[in-house]
Amino acid sequence: MINIWRPMALGLTLILFTSMASAQSGGITGVVEEDNTEQKLPGLEVFLEGTVHQTTTSTRGRFLLENIEPGSYHLVISSRENQIYEQAIEIAEGDLLDLGTIEVDVRMDDLDFRRELPVIELDESDFESADIEVQDYSQMLSASRDLFQARAGFAFGQRRFRVRGYDAQYSTMMLNGIPMNDLESGNIIWAHWGGLNDVLRSRTSSVGLEPTEFAFTDIGGGTSIDTRALQQWQQTRIGYAASNRSYNHRVMATHSTGLMPGEWALSVSASRRWAQEGFQDGTFYDAWSYFISADKLFGDGHSINLTFFGAQSKRGRSGPATQEAYDLSGDNFYNSFWGFQNGEKRNSRVARSHRPTVILRHDWEIINQTNITTAVSFQTGMYGTTALDWNNARDPRPDYYRYLPSYTNDPGLADAIADRWKNEPEVRQLNWDDFYYVNRRSQATIRDVDGIEGNDITGNRSKYIVEQRRFDPTVLSFNSTINSVISPTIKLTGGIGYQRLTNESYKKVSDLLGGDFYLDIDRFAERDVAALGQLRLQSDLQNPNRLVTEGDVFGYHYDINVERANAWAQTEIDLQRFYFFAGAQLTYTNFWRTGYMQNGHFPDNSLGDSEKTDFTNYSTKAGATFKISGRQYLYGNVSYQTRAPQARNAFLSPRTSHRLNPKMTEETIMSLEGGYQIRTPFVRGRLTGYYTEFSDITELIAFYNDIERAFGFYFLEDVNTTHQGIEAAVEVKVSPTLSVSGVAALGFYRHTSNPKASQVQDRTEEFLFEDETIYTKGFLVSGTPQTALSLGISYNSPNYWFINMDVSYFDDLYIDFNPDRRRAVAFDLVEKGSEQWERIHRQESTESAVMVNVFGGKSWRIARGQFIYLNVGINNLLNTKDIRTGGFEQRRYNFQDRDPDTHPSRYFYAQGINFFASLAYRF
Repeated sequence: MINIWRPMALGLTLILFTSMASAQSGGITGVVEEDNTEQKLPGLEVFLEGTVHQTTTSTRGRFLLENIEPGSYHLVISSRENQIYEQAIEIAEGDLLDLGTIEVDVRMDDLDFRRELPVIELDESDFESADIEVQDYSQMLSASRDLFQARAGFAFGQRRFRVRGYDAQYSTMMLNGIPMNDLESGNIIWAHWGGLNDVLRSRTSSVGLEPTEFAFTDIGGGTSIDTRALQQWQQTRIGYAASNRSYNHRVMATHSTGLMPGEWALSVSASRRWAQEGFQDGTFYDAWSYFISADKLFGDGHSINLTFFGAQSKRGRSGPATQEAYDLSGDNFYNSFWGFQNGEKRNSRVARSHRPTVILRHDWEIINQTNITTAVSFQTGMYGTTALDWNNARDPRPDYYRYLPSYTNDPGLADAIADRWKNEPEVRQLNWDDFYYVNRRSQATIRDVDGIEGNDITGNRSKYIVEQRRFDPTVLSFNSTINSVISPTIKLTGGIGYQRLTNESYKKVSDLLGGDFYLDIDRFAERDVAALGQLRLQSDLQNPNRLVTEGDVFGYHYDINVERANAWAQTEIDLQRFYFFAGAQLTYTNFWRTGYMQNGHFPDNSLGDSEKTDFTNYSTKAGATFKISGRQYLYGNVSYQTRAPQARNAFLSPRTSHRLNPKMTEETIMSLEGGYQIRTPFVRGRLTGYYTEFSDITELIAFYNDIERAFGFYFLEDVNTTHQGIEAAVEVKVSPTLSVSGVAALGFYRHTSNPKASQVQDRTEEFLFEDETIYTKGFLVSGTPQTALSLGISYNSPNYWFINMDVSYFDDLYIDFNPDRRRAVAFDLVEKGSEQWERIHRQESTESAVMVNVFGGKSWRIARGQFIYLNVGINNLLNTKDIRTGGFEQRRYNFQDRDPDTHPSRYFYAQGINFFASLAYRF
């Protein structure tokens, strides 16, 4: 891991020595320890405000900043985004200023309410649906030292707010030096390390296009979490939490040794989160998390860390519903995924996840302020979610549109159906008993099983089963970065990386529901067997007419393979009045499919490896800052990049064939930002304007085509969007204990093109239509409020308690639209401008909303080095239960009647009043 950097390191070292010999610069050193306990504090960020000079405290709490030009500066020490110490200093020419021991009080920091932010807890299941995109932004925002992002994460987290309207793939996530964005989709899935709050405290983050020393971050900025044992404060901490959100109980224990004799450090943590039932009927939660990290310091600036962590979870899911279903059930949290079986609630959608990760990291401080960090990691595991599958049977979903009153034109029948929905709870639930009843009376004889003539088997062929859809990734990663302050004014940073993903996708039988077997054929095509022939129906021609039982793989089985390599470099130049940076990155991406089944629809294009598709892309960014004073700045940054399409959008029907999306193109992004920043002892704030253009985006949407009675794919090309707006945040200290803050996100995110659309079926090569125009130019980007405002007040008592209250306003949140409704054929015979025409074409938004949140906390020192911490948070204090947090138009459209309401939109609602209370003991 070291040799690859040695020539560069030696070269930079020579430059550094030359600079040191010629410059009469100064430096600062000191040791940071906790007040009262005298514990040395590692991992605190130490920086000179408005300069490139920054570092973190060592395992012994020491810091050293060198190559500083003579002058006046503000030294700041922070933990997370909390500023815990500030001092005005003077650097004399050639002097090393020793500040000695700096005592800081971290009790309020340790009590930080951001540990328990109210977030929408997501895992892979929430990213499966092509109908809506949801991102776990609150976690990333809360890690930020930036005032706007920290307050936005706190105030806007429950409304699915996305900074600047960007998806998570446009933000960079690092953990112990390894990129953690999913290689297939770009998403950030915090559930992989969920429940490990105590060891995730050491974080560094960036805003927008600003540079970082841990990666060449994307346009949405980035976050780096350092979980090394050396960065954990020496402590033992045990805690319990109660909540009425996704889970009801949490227990957690953490022990960190600090640096021990022999230059070792060890940190371990474990937790369990669980609920018999969450706030929605039929849901449950059971998650276990574990973590262990060990460090060893060696001489001459070397250290090695080994970290192993994972989060094993099982939860009953809930889904969106139409407003009709919500109204009939009298509950905006109605969940159609469950029903009673033998007197107990059973959920058909159970998500299981476990992706353990091991990271080996090497840090080498060649000389002060020249460091190399190299890490390799291996992640493997599983993610699976169950769902009902059925064949030649009645649709089992209780809220299927044909079962609702709105489907019938008979008023009497509609009233009767509505009455049953309102008064008979079993009508709006899954009927598990019926599934067993049908399967046990479904005797059938299957001819020539496994393709063996005369091998006929008779038994109960299940018409209903529970299947588990699996995504089992294996990821190998390598990443190395170098950081060097080569003179008082110049800092160089660079890195190289490589990642390899193999994502095994398949489904298997989870429960036959009383039957003897399930026939592994294309159930959507079975009714067309006369036209297609028996061979076309087969999921795997290597095993025709295959009978599957519980635990067997069926339907599809393939890998998506992705390789990505990158190299980047950037330089920062810090002058007395100006600061400049510039950087560039080169990325190579390669992906292909490996099929393990020979699909009957595509016998020559489904088995083995597909052709490989590769892209070479570049990213650039640069910026400048004018220092009005040591506390006020004007800045502007610019970026231009090209991106490979996500592998998730590369294949037309990855379950059945190698077919590549012929419309796949590289994406281009141009982004500008500029603003003003102020940071004084009494006022801190930021005002930023931004403008970003996304061009040539390709999207792939999977859905069931009612007309063709087939599973299909809808893909869009030339999708262009523009994101522009203003971010503003200010915090004013009214007194040493009282502060008032305001946050505003005023965005305008819109589609600027009419993309082309094409549609294919899962079982044919032909297009149902190709290159049809989708009239969505001017539509607003969906899934996030484009207007978000918040006003907050905070009181921090010198007696170690605090209370925060904020009032937030949200507006301009649009639900995801169905492009099929915006084709020309959808308006045939409808008068343009008529009420019906407007109903078909218009984009739906949710109502504006106001939410009130309150958080408070208190700490007690019960003995030297022993503390008790209490946190209590109450969200949606007004108990408003009609706040829609998002939704989507269904992918079905009634072309016969040109009626958009035949298949109405489905929505998500924010939970009513909810709380989280935690109690922890630290010693």
